[in-house]
Amino acid sequence: MDRSVRDLLQAALAIYDLNVDLLAKLDPEVVVTQDLCEVCAVSYSAVCAAMNRLAGREVAVASVHPQRLDDIWGDVQRVAVRV
Repeated sequence: MDRSVRDLLQAALAIYDLNVDLLAKLDPEVVVTQDLCEVCAVSYSAVCAAMNRLAGREVAVASVHPQRLDDIWGDVQRVAVRV
């Protein structure tokens, strides 16, 4: 599995695809993502690009990346500020 994912990333192919039409219908104010691991979730840059495609909407992107248990509280506070 790891080798397959690495091969996809090296070939610059997306592992995940965001449904921008659905996101437009949901009309979010904030989208929470993570940038700790691009294998575990959509990349931060892909989320930002998708939000930029939502014409006429200002959507904040809050990315979490805890390394330790204490970091989770910091991430919660950063997300709360975005809301």
